[in-house]
Amino acid sequence: MHYTFNALMDQKKQLAFTCDRPASELKSMHERLKNRFESCLNVDLQPPKYETRCAIIRSTINFKGITVPDDAIDLIAKNISSNVRDLISALNKLFAYVELVNEPINLENTQKALVEFFNPAKQANMSIEQVQKVVADFFHLSYIDLKAKKKTKNIVFPRQIAMFLARDMTGYSLTEIGEAFGGRDHATVIHSCDKIENQLRTDPNLEPTLQNLQRLVRESGVKS
Repeated sequence: MHYTFNALMDQKKQLAFTCDRPASELKSMHERLKNRFESCLNVDLQPPKYETRCAIIRSTINFKGITVPDDAIDLIAKNISSNVRDLISALNKLFAYVELVNEPINLENTQKALVEFFNPAKQANMSIEQVQKVVADFFHLSYIDLKAKKKTKNIVFPRQIAMFLARDMTGYSLTEIGEAFGGRDHATVIHSCDKIENQLRTDPNLEPTLQNLQRLVRESGVKS
């Protein structure tokens, strides 16, 4: 998530500042500057949705006259959701790779060329407990609730999100993640992650929620 703060300098010039949070949440900044940013036009710039990412990919490959199969487009769009810059960077690397090996683009060489984009390094210092506490606080629960056997709807969904984030943001195995959630098995973790991935395809509000939670988890890691 990015915010822009537009400051009118005079009749001809404007400055645009970007940040990963609203001006009111900025720390270690002079209060007068913070107030100035808050009085300007604030625009919440969300990362592109899946459909938008697909459209960007198709527009780019059409412009370059390169053929990319639908399954490769789907793979890229699902795995690179951070911003347009990363998406274009991945495409440029893919184009360079297939030119180097003199092969047409297909699903297999897309996976090979973009492995670093699809499998970013896990945050080794990130604990499952950090994820649990951030998610629990976000949903106004106790992190103990996420580890308990309760199966009420208001707990199951946050628990699934926490498992999903723990899988993607920590270096722990599925078995270790399941154990941290009250001794559940790895199949339960897989099921929870699948549920979130499926809901991402139908719920337009879920992706920005996950991205916000990821930011909060990273910030909790910096503070701890």
